[in-house]
Amino acid sequence: MILVFGIFYSFLHHSLYNALLGVIIPSIPLLVAKYKFNFFIGAGDIKLLSAIGAWLSWFLNLYVLLLSCVIVLIFVLIMRLLFRTRVLSVPFAPFLSIASLIIYIVSVNSI
Repeated sequence: MILVFGIFYSFLHHSLYNALLGVIIPSIPLLVAKYKFNFFIGAGDIKLLSAIGAWLSWFLNLYVLLLSCVIVLIFVLIMRLLFRTRVLSVPFAPFLSIASLIIYIVSVNSI
């Protein structure tokens, strides 16, 4: 459902071509990494990143992925320093959502 709304939003504000590229560009490398190299990312995270790519377009989606990784690293560092616990796995979807909202707000304000 988010993917459909993202494509519709991108069709109104960008182009359908950018929406489709936003779906394909993050999906293919992450799916290959997940199944060929046993990369630890869930299929839901890949679907969410594809929906965000349809919503924001492919070039902003790369920034979302980068910013979400930085936010996760900060979160793990805080957990490690404050609670002295070893973090073995982190759900990535909340950080993708936070990063996409930040990128969306920054991109709307810059227009």
